[in-house]
Amino acid sequence: MSLRQQCLPIPIGRKRPVSPSEEIQEEAESIDALASMDASTYLASVRDQASRMPNVFVASTSAQIQTTHNNLNTDAIDGSVASLNYLLSDRLKIHPPPSSAHVPHNLSSWVRQTLNNFSILRVYLHQCYLVLRECERVKVPKSKDRYAWHVFCVGKAEAMGNAFDNYDHSDEEDDDEDEEEDNSVLIQDAESEYHVPMTGFDPNTKLISQFDDILVRRVISHHLHYIKEGYDISFTRGRWLYGLLGRLQKPLHRDEASLLMDLLRELCMIRKRSNGGEESLKIVNTLIVIIGVYFEQYCNIDVLMKPLKIDE
Repeated sequence: MSLRQQCLPIPIGRKRPVSPSEEIQEEAESIDALASMDASTYLASVRDQASRMPNVFVASTSAQIQTTHNNLNTDAIDGSVASLNYLLSDRLKIHPPPSSAHVPHNLSSWVRQTLNNFSILRVYLHQCYLVLRECERVKVPKSKDRYAWHVFCVGKAEAMGNAFDNYDHSDEEDDDEDEEEDNSVLIQDAESEYHVPMTGFDPNTKLISQFDDILVRRVISHHLHYIKEGYDISFTRGRWLYGLLGRLQKPLHRDEASLLMDLLRELCMIRKRSNGGEESLKIVNTLIVIIGVYFEQYCNIDVLMKPLKIDE
């Protein structure tokens, strides 16, 4: 048998030209009859449809995409319209700084120095991790105990800055008694159990070095949760995020990349909403550069740090 011989005979003959409406009708009938087709007829149908496809496809413009989006049927199945609304919204957009007051002076040299300092810190923390991981450990909350970690990192004063009870009971049985606990009681419990100072624990080398990769990622996600809940990027929270990022290992897992990208969007939104010139912007810009450039979540430095409006 020749190697070029077909395993199944495929009809090569072409039918008469048909109109678009007839073509659609034929395709619908062929799909309905798929269960009753034999192999050769099915392959002939596939080749016939492939021959009608153009050699070049032109992507739709954003205007066409928006028009299609506006004309969607709102009775879509399984929330597909809601998903598309989210994907086409500004929630997935990286917002640049509104003005030059929102970024440091001598931006290029500042970015280089920031990345260089962070790289040196990572090397140092990794060496400390290898040396100090066998030393006596500080008692820390369970990895999923979000509220306890909040108090542990920022302290009682800052933890009471939000009236909502954000305690995560994922590790405990849900019951009415736990749901009725007052916010201050939860703070007191976490504070007394882990001997938390009023301003929280400092993210010093010894403490950070005892965290493994899973705990590092989990604590970053806890901080992201409270940022989304409306808590400020305080100096204490900024130090913790900076130290945790210093311990986050590369290459990133897709879950870690998604977490950092989400955090990057929130930081850019915080910067956009600010008036410019605040002390907290130094922390925000530092974290934006580290996540975007060092961890390669958004390497277009012009979008991350170039102001939309240059002050004259």
